[in-house]
Amino acid sequence: MNSLTIIKSNGQFAIDSREVAEMTDVRHSDLLEKINGYVVHLLNGKFRSVEFFIKSSYEDSTGRTLPCYLLTRKGCDMVANKMTGEKGVLFTAAYVTKFEEMEQAQRNTRLTVSQAIEMMQLLQSISADKLPLIKDILSCTGINIRFPGSNTGTGDHVMDYIYNSQLQGEVKAARVYLDYVQWCARQGFTPVSKVMFGRKISACGIGRHRTHDARFYLM
Repeated sequence: MNSLTIIKSNGQFAIDSREVAEMTDVRHSDLLEKINGYVVHLLNGKFRSVEFFIKSSYEDSTGRTLPCYLLTRKGCDMVANKMTGEKGVLFTAAYVTKFEEMEQAQRNTRLTVSQAIEMMQLLQSISADKLPLIKDILSCTGINIRFPGSNTGTGDHVMDYIYNSQLQGEVKAARVYLDYVQWCARQGFTPVSKVMFGRKISACGIGRHRTHDARFYLM
């Protein structure tokens, strides 16, 4: 009951409806029918159903593509509120605990672009003999940042782009790179490759995460 798999979709943590069905001992098709009903009610009430239930699909053992849902924390709340008895209590305890763990881990480790820029500027003012100590401290927090003077293999214009980017929030990595290429065209720079651009992003300590089908940066 406690072994939940949390994934991220559209910037939200979520649980696959197949796992919910298994944990609560109901047929997946029955759970989908209930969720379809919830979605109708949400839409009728002018709520955004994707904040609760995200349509998805999976391939079964025979190769068929079948429907499923990804349940956000709100969606789990809605499903759990209809349950009674031990299964409902245990399901609620399991998903609440897991969501809180994931949210806390995200708060503890990720940096925004502005925070990364400020850190780079701070590091530039630190004397060289103190850098190894600072690096060890950052490593303990899960932040891997490259120090000023290290060879990232990219031009300074990449940092200029990051600093001046108008993108905000969680943005797909492909969208960020396209925006960077377009910015280079306007500025007269030759863009670096996707690989090198990604390395520069990582060197800045900018938060990022990956779902089953895409990678995102926290801009």
